[in-house]
Amino acid sequence: MYKSIVIYLAFFVSLTAAAQEKAKELQSKIEKVTVFINGAQVTRTAKQNVSTGKTELVFKNLPPDADKSSISLRANGAITVLSVQPQANYIDKDELKERMKKTDEKRLELEGKIKTERTMLEVYKQEEVMLSKNLEVAGTQNGLKAADLKEMMDFHRIRLTELKQKEADLEKTILVLENDLVKHHRQIATEMNTQDKPSLEVQVLVSAKQSTDAEFELSYYVPAAGWFPNYDVRVADITSPILLKYKGNVRQSTGEDWNNVKLTLSNADPRQTGAKPELATWYLPNTKPVSYNRNSMNMPEVKGRITDAATGEPLPFVNIMVEGSTVGATTDLEGNYSLKLPLGAVNLSVSSLGYEAQTIYINSPVINIPLNTSELKLSEVTISAGKFESNISLGYLQMTPGVAYEEGARFAEEKSLAEAKAKASADKLAKMEAEKMAYKSVALAINEMSYQTNFSFDIKEPYTVLSDGKTKGVDIKEMEIPAVYQYYCVPKLDKDAFLTARITDWEDLKLLDGEANLYFEDMFVGKSIVNLATLKDTLDISLGRDKNIIVERKKIKDFSRSQVLGNNTVYNRTWEIGIKNNKKQAINLIVEDQFPVSTTDAIEIKRSEYIGAELNEKTGKLIWKLVMQPAEEKKIGFKFSVKASNWQQLYLD
Repeated sequence: MYKSIVIYLAFFVSLTAAAQEKAKELQSKIEKVTVFINGAQVTRTAKQNVSTGKTELVFKNLPPDADKSSISLRANGAITVLSVQPQANYIDKDELKERMKKTDEKRLELEGKIKTERTMLEVYKQEEVMLSKNLEVAGTQNGLKAADLKEMMDFHRIRLTELKQKEADLEKTILVLENDLVKHHRQIATEMNTQDKPSLEVQVLVSAKQSTDAEFELSYYVPAAGWFPNYDVRVADITSPILLKYKGNVRQSTGEDWNNVKLTLSNADPRQTGAKPELATWYLPNTKPVSYNRNSMNMPEVKGRITDAATGEPLPFVNIMVEGSTVGATTDLEGNYSLKLPLGAVNLSVSSLGYEAQTIYINSPVINIPLNTSELKLSEVTISAGKFESNISLGYLQMTPGVAYEEGARFAEEKSLAEAKAKASADKLAKMEAEKMAYKSVALAINEMSYQTNFSFDIKEPYTVLSDGKTKGVDIKEMEIPAVYQYYCVPKLDKDAFLTARITDWEDLKLLDGEANLYFEDMFVGKSIVNLATLKDTLDISLGRDKNIIVERKKIKDFSRSQVLGNNTVYNRTWEIGIKNNKKQAINLIVEDQFPVSTTDAIEIKRSEYIGAELNEKTGKLIWKLVMQPAEEKKIGFKFSVKASNWQQLYLD
């Protein structure tokens, strides 16, 4: 009986071993990624020799948030795919826990080195204090010879120089170590983001009549990614074409880095249903649905600061999108953001790795947003006495909630952050100067693909996008576009003249809604918005104010008087608009003003003069279309009178 059991167990073990030998892990890599406005499709490739018969293959360590229904597999070779089955894998989390343990051990090592270096720095500073006190005491002693005093001064100078040099070297070493420590802090936070989630794996069962080499291509959709466009619009002068630089800002926090992948940027939305809408029966009586824009203020721009709700610290690299559009921005190192708003903007979508996503109603031109950490508590990393409070148990790392910095660590972090900000500012200035020197930069080679309802850009140069939620800039293309330049001015509201560029046949440019940085005559003049929602045949891009067009609107007092006639009063008004073109080129200028329009028979309006203007009889709007030569001055104007009852209160100025 015992012998039979042994034979049975041996047979069972041999069968299990044989089954395990057939289950082969595919060594795959990310080959290409198609990034949508929201989400991305990731494509992995792998090569594997498949034995005769049935073989089980496994794609491991896929993002846990990948949409299982989106998984698809292509196989090239003399094989048959029998099944593709996604499933969660909790076992391989031990590998992550082991990595976290090693990361924490490295962190402790770095903190030990920093502590040692700080101790030496304090020793040198104490010696410096004692040296100064000794010199002070020696200087107050009577009868000290000049030669002795000189010798003491020389010794003090030499030793003080040595101490200062050692302190500078130590501070530099500490700064390097602290920067390395910050990276390990972030690494631990990233690992904590995935420690409670099972990894996804895809089991593939294939069959082959004979041993053969096969190639596999696995694709899946991940939601934690996206991109938004923005533009650089450069105009050398109003006789030159527009130089439009089309850029994409790609972000992802899927849990896997995209290293040297082929990127495709698409404006498609894979989340939308492909089913056509169906009209339901329209029954009467009913209540007509009211459609309105909640952003009744129609603000052109919103700005503010995004901070950590618990600590109040600014949050850099936070993504802000106008909900339902492709307009977006990212916070700077101070947590500040500014965003031009397209017409109809209602909400902002705010997201950052490790923080809860928020939808913010746009009710003010300044919106400061505190973000709470996500349920995974990425900020639950206690820094107490300069180190993590950690508990290594059963091979994994547990973090204690809370954040507390000792003064030395806080000073070092602030110093590191200040240097990072200074470097970022210097890099930004250098970039602007470089752009001035090289008016035309070389954009990446792309393939443009147009489909029935969307389009995409294939970026030929490989790109790396890390899973840190930060935006990665991608140059899509650069175009020279013919444009017609037109100046507009409404001096009743604003004395500045605004330049616009009108572009025809813009549909072929494959543009999307987005912010535009404006450069006019080699100067940055501000930001604008490319809004396609209201466009028809012509795209108008506002290029901002031009201070070289001088406009002044004034009331001529000698012809602007009031006269009482019985129970009525007649108000006479004469307005003069003076314009001067200080530019070196001739300009086309449209000037707008208006007559008042009466809404009652009790008020009588007489339009007496508006030479050279086009009048809209219904609205009272006046339009002058002027061509002005360099240094030319012109004066235009209009007159009107209003007759109303003496008790009627009017606002005419």
